[in-house]
Amino acid sequence: MIVIPRASRATLLAILLNKDAPEELDLHIYKNDITPDDDTAIGDFTEADFLGYAVEELDSAAYAITTPSAGSNEPASADYGDVEFASSADQASNDNYGYFVTRRTTGDLLWCERFTDGPYTIASLQHRFYVNPRFSVGEIE
Repeated sequence: MIVIPRASRATLLAILLNKDAPEELDLHIYKNDITPDDDTAIGDFTEADFLGYAVEELDSAAYAITTPSAGSNEPASADYGDVEFASSADQASNDNYGYFVTRRTTGDLLWCERFTDGPYTIASLQHRFYVNPRFSVGEIE
């Protein structure tokens, strides 16, 4: 489940209301065994460091935005598609528990998610996993 920590909600509102400039986003993988919650902060994550890992610079133009049909209770959604993270060599085993998304320039945390079927282990050249940094918005109070 996607978590938008308390501090991140204000950032998202500021962007939505044009009080703060939007930025491109970066997708990071974290390797510490935490479950994000309302109080999660960027410093709570230990970023992955397996051989072959690099932060994925997301391109906002690549997001597919879906608008719910009239009368639907479905949320609007933004789907980026799968991003591959792969080992570049055999190495000591690395467990990866989830991902987090930040603003590229400021580094502000926007949202995070623990893998529901993880952790994803990277240990050999053949190991890889995929992340889809999707986002949806339902009713706003």
